[in-house]
Amino acid sequence: MTYTVIERKIKYPRLEFKKGELFAVVPRGRSYLANALVAKHEQWIIRAFKKHAQLLSTSSQLEFADRTQKQLEVLVKELMLKASVILQVSARSVSYRAMIRRWGSCSMLGDVVLNKRLAFVPDGLIWYVIFHEMCHLRVHAHNKLFNDLMRSQFSDIKYYKDMLKAYTHAITERK
Repeated sequence: MTYTVIERKIKYPRLEFKKGELFAVVPRGRSYLANALVAKHEQWIIRAFKKHAQLLSTSSQLEFADRTQKQLEVLVKELMLKASVILQVSARSVSYRAMIRRWGSCSMLGDVVLNKRLAFVPDGLIWYVIFHEMCHLRVHAHNKLFNDLMRSQFSDIKYYKDMLKAYTHAITERK
């Protein structure tokens, strides 16, 4: 199993798996900890590599939506209205930004920020992201109540999360 050792100013060693590569991150001057760390977490590493392989397979088969930013905004407005009716809440504002690791966010004040790259994903995933962010207007944490709200519209949350990860990977690779 190949991995790269990275020394940082940290207290505890850890493993990081990014873009199909394994990194053993260790405190400065303690690179000797890497071998034991990798050996100890072998099963986690195997699962991470399998998940990555599955992500690559799924992302290579995705189809991209062909909509403009304006078309995205019209669709979002429609879906936010639908979510508002279902959840009995409304966002204070909606804005768009190019984000690398997130599809959306919601502040405590009700400001929703959506990733501009939603323009490339299917309508069903956009609905998932919007409903997720609007649920945060009722429950700001990711707890049982939040998950129950999400399941009221999406019985297979794992599917949506996996598809969003696949689109994240595919869009990033597309650049």
